[in-house]
Amino acid sequence: MPTRLTPEQKKQFVRNHFEDFVNNRKAEVIRKNMTPDFYEHDGLGGKPTGIEADEQIMNADPDMQKIAEAALSCSLSFGNSRGET
Repeated sequence: MPTRLTPEQKKQFVRNHFEDFVNNRKAEVIRKNMTPDFYEHDGLGGKPTGIEADEQIMNADPDMQKIAEAALSCSLSFGNSRGET
């Protein structure tokens, strides 16, 4: 889906998502920030996940901070599959 966000706005969106989802442990924020058909091909443990699974993992795993920091670092460094940052 195309977006009109600037690269800096995209980075801020990711930061805000991780702040809410991970740091503040607001698992429900994934339903606001992701489309209903969200599908993470390489989820936790290398297994594909969707919204429900990510939400359950967040509610169950107390050490998501380290995982999220690593994911955020990769996301901001590499952008998406279309070469956007």
